[in-house]
Amino acid sequence: MEANDQHSATRFGIFDLNTRSGELRKAGTRIRIQDQPLKILMALLEQPGAVVTREELKRRIWPDESFGDFDHAVNVAVAKLRAALADSADTPRYVETLHRRGYRFIFPVTQPTEQSPPVPSSGSALKHSARASHLTTWTAIAAVLLTASWAAYGWRLFHQKTYALTDKDTIVIADFTNTTGDPVFDGTLRQGLAVQLDQSPFLSLISDERVKQTLRLMSQPPDARLTPQIAQQVCQRTASAAALEGSIANLGNQYVLGLRAVNCTTGDTLAEEQATADGKEKVLKTLEQTAARLRGKLGESLMTVQKFNTPVDEVTTPSLEALQAYSLGRTTMIDKEDHLGAIQLFRRAIQLDPNFAMAYASLGLAYSEHSEKDSTANYRIAYDLRDRVSDRERFYIEAHYYESVTGDLEKARQVYEVWEKTYPRDDIAHFNLGGNALALGDFEKAAKEAKETLKLLRGDCLSYGNLISAYVNMNRLAEAHAVADEAEERKADCFHFQVYRYQLAFLEGDQAGMARMVAASAGKWGVGSLGAEAKTAAYI
Repeated sequence: MEANDQHSATRFGIFDLNTRSGELRKAGTRIRIQDQPLKILMALLEQPGAVVTREELKRRIWPDESFGDFDHAVNVAVAKLRAALADSADTPRYVETLHRRGYRFIFPVTQPTEQSPPVPSSGSALKHSARASHLTTWTAIAAVLLTASWAAYGWRLFHQKTYALTDKDTIVIADFTNTTGDPVFDGTLRQGLAVQLDQSPFLSLISDERVKQTLRLMSQPPDARLTPQIAQQVCQRTASAAALEGSIANLGNQYVLGLRAVNCTTGDTLAEEQATADGKEKVLKTLEQTAARLRGKLGESLMTVQKFNTPVDEVTTPSLEALQAYSLGRTTMIDKEDHLGAIQLFRRAIQLDPNFAMAYASLGLAYSEHSEKDSTANYRIAYDLRDRVSDRERFYIEAHYYESVTGDLEKARQVYEVWEKTYPRDDIAHFNLGGNALALGDFEKAAKEAKETLKLLRGDCLSYGNLISAYVNMNRLAEAHAVADEAEERKADCFHFQVYRYQLAFLEGDQAGMARMVAASAGKWGVGSLGAEAKTAAYI
């Protein structure tokens, strides 16, 4: 870099701006930025940390003689600047908006400090001519050694693999920061990203159930929006390695997508990606490609990225509106436990995309609480469309088909075992295999899988229920009691757990214990507790 260019260079994060040439580079690669956003960036970088008023920007960039609609012009230019930097107005890293005042550059700014060696005067060179040859010789030797040293260092940098994550780490996905004003992206892009990353056997996402548990511990509603701040807290509480933040902004008909993995302890950026979609209909495809590149940056091998990367129009749906309805349906069913509401949303997703396989599978699950006929019919359709899903979703669809449609529990077990081997940290695979083992009478296997699920999903009420049931069926009542006590200490509360707790009290003739379980279930799960009481009355 020439001396003049050094004095014109400004660095912030992975960006370098040459104010003389007007070139903006990101990690060494030049990125396009239009003239007005560039001028705003230059104005902000002249006094980082200080407020640059809108009036000052007007004087510098939109002088009176050429001024049109200033407010609109500055808003558009700042939006374009943020898009170039993959920044967000809601959670800014670089450009902060101060309402009614102006803007401020908030990221640390540095200038390169390389200096050229001093040039001796001609008199000095003549006076020390006798020493010059010796200095030249030693300088040459030093230069060779220094070059060799840097070459070795460069070889190490090139060949040493330093990955951001390991296959033991977990990550939390935050909701996308949506500055487009279009609500179709709200919740939808997070769902699309989760489906893409769920294909990876290397990455492990914190499940929705565990997120919901953690939000309760934070005194947040279970369906609270996962802003970057809340996602970071969830990340810390679940001992995860990173929170994954996403953003979307629009420039006319183009949409800029950004993904950033952040160490939730230090706040350092582990990896980031940015891409532009030429039109709304290409946003999901662009998200798929961006997610694949990010997987590689986070440490996943190229082989598994390529092998487990079903295109978005197959793994979910090419329709943003269908994906939005599906995402809302999952939230309604899992977070709010409103199966009837979820049924309407899954139906809507299928109307928008009749080939949406996972929407049929989820509709089958929602119907399982109300209509066996409708449940099996939708599982059957999902099974017929299973060539349009990822490997993980195919396991889900096939296992439910064998369990609920054909009743072939042995085939379902085989699917679950392959699922578990492919995705060993998937709590759903372990939980469902445990439930399958209970149904097949393999109670040792059921207990083992319930324990594995509790390792992955600590405090899970349903898994406690499965473990109690396994111990009860093996007549290991003391161990069943210990599990029940632990679950109650963790405030586990679900119908599945209470039913098996009731059975344990029944086997021991504990009338007071049975009464407590009935009281705890009253008004929560319909007539479930009455069913247990009726069976007891019939036995007596």
